Amino acid sequence: TNIEEDIPEEIEKKNPIPNVWKHPELRLKIWKILLHFKNDINYKQLVESIKKKENKQECFDLIELDVKRMWFDENTDEVRVSLNNILCCSAFLHPKISYSQGMNCIASLLYDICGSEEEAFNIFNCLLTSTDYGDLYFNDLKRLNKYFYVFERLIFIYLPEVYLHLNSTKIAPKFFISPWFITLFTNAYKKLIGKEKPKVLIWIIDSFIIEGWMAINKIGLCLMKHFEEKILNMDTDELLHFLINDIINYDFFKNANYDRLRNIYDNLQVENGLIENIENEYEIKNIIINENNNDNKKEKEKEKEKEKEKDKEKEKDKEKDKEKENEKENEI
Repeated sequence: TNIEEDIPEEIEKKNPIPNVWKHPELRLKIWKILLHFKNDINYKQLVESIKKKENKQECFDLIELDVKRMWFDENTDEVRVSLNNILCCSAFLHPKISYSQGMNCIASLLYDICGSEEEAFNIFNCLLTSTDYGDLYFNDLKRLNKYFYVFERLIFIYLPEVYLHLNSTKIAPKFFISPWFITLFTNAYKKLIGKEKPKVLIWIIDSFIIEGWMAINKIGLCLMKHFEEKILNMDTDELLHFLINDIINYDFFKNANYDRLRNIYDNLQVENGLIENIENEYEIKNIIINENNNDNKKEKEKEKEKEKEKDKEKEKDKEKDKEKENEKENEI
C-alpha cells in the first residue's frame, strides 16, 4: 500500500512498538498499518454533514459540554472546535457506539500526537472499528463487567498481597479501573493539551494498538506493581483516592520512570490462554447466576399465583357468607 512504501525495510512490522521509538516520525504510518486504515471517508464532507440540523445526535450537546470542560494551554477555541468535530463525526458514523465520557481524553491525546484534526479522527475511528475498544460500548457497557472480572482475577494471580489488601479495605477493582479502561489511561490528558506529551502515555497507546486489551490488563498490573508497597500501606480512603485520582494523573506520567515500567511490563507473562480461561469462567458464572435468577423469578411467580388463588378463595368464602346472611334475612 502507499502507507507501507514510506517505511524503511529494516522495520519489522511484526514487532513495531520498539521501532516506533526508533522512528517516531513514522508512528502514524505504522499505526495505520496495524489498524488496517482505509482512506474511504471524506472527512471534510463528514464535518459539514454533522453541522446540519437534521443530522444532530443527542450526544452532541454532551460532547460540547465535555470539550468545554477541558483545559488547553494554547489555541483554545481552535482545539475545542477540532475535538468537537472529531467526537461528533465519530458518534454520527457509529450511532450504536455513540459517545461516552472519556472518549474526549483519548481524542485529545491523539490530536496532540497526530498534529491534525483529520489524522486524529482517522486514528480514533480506527480504534473504534479495528480494536476491542469500540466493542466496549455495545450493550450498555456490559463487556466492561467482563473486563472488571478478568482484571480482578489477574490481581489475585499476579499481585496476591494487593488483592488481599483491596479485600480488607473493601475496595472492589471496578471502583477504580473503570476510568482506566474507558479512557485507556488517558484521563490525565484532559487538562494538558499543549504541554509536553508524556512518553508513558504514548507507549500505552502504542501497546494497545498492537496488543489490544491484553496491553491494558498488563499496564494496569504494571502500575499496581510499581506502587505495590505504597498501596499496601494505605487505608481505605487514602487508597481509593490514590487509585482513582493520583495513579493516572499528569504529574505521574510526566515524571514516571519509563524504563522501570517497561521492565515490569515485559516481565509480566500473561498468556492469552489464561485470559480466555478467565473469560470462560465469567461466562459460566453468569449462566449460573442467570439460571438462579430465572429459578427465583419462577418461584416468585408461583408464590404470586398461590397468593392469587388464596385471594380468590377468600373472595368465594366472603360471597358464601353473604349468601348465607341474605338467606337468614329472607327467612326472617
